[in-house]
Amino acid sequence: MGRHRNSQKRIYIPGATYFITTVTHGRYPYFEEEIFRELFVDELLFCSELKSFSLYAYAVMPDHAHVLLRPMGRWNYSEIMFSLKKQFSHMANCVMGFNTLYDVTIPWDAHPEGAPAEGAQTFARLRRALRGYRAMFMQQYGSRSPHPPFKWQKSYHDHYIRDMDDLRNHLAYIARQCSHHGYVGSVWVDGMGDES
Repeated sequence: MGRHRNSQKRIYIPGATYFITTVTHGRYPYFEEEIFRELFVDELLFCSELKSFSLYAYAVMPDHAHVLLRPMGRWNYSEIMFSLKKQFSHMANCVMGFNTLYDVTIPWDAHPEGAPAEGAQTFARLRRALRGYRAMFMQQYGSRSPHPPFKWQKSYHDHYIRDMDDLRNHLAYIARQCSHHGYVGSVWVDGMGDES
């Protein structure tokens, strides 16, 4: 067991699945914008390839997101969340015009010869999508964003999935987020069968 840098107790169990909730700063409803919901999902899928985790479900609501994932590689869920939150914040601010599109980098950008081919292709797709999101945002709002720069709350809530009943309960919880909040969000749940 390790300690997270903000002294919150984090439990790292190899092969474990985690339910994670992260909230926007001040609960600002950035995700009412479909552009930001889609961008978050794109970044989540990109991060799952880059940081080697299995994604079982997600829900993106106006001011928060739920993710159910299992780290499969060398990165623990704290490292995954750090990367996801940092990259998404930067990209959302690119879309709103607070950052430039060319500031978006990944560790191997400076040394493309060291890039895994599939990672480089995924990142190229993400950059193209980011330009598209920026163009859509500009078409809708012009050069002035009606939103403040994107920020997350500093931490997040995590829950270690203990057994199949716990897993089913959290999958069902994610699946009913739109009806629970009375809001159309972005929800996806994998039919996991008998995985634990």
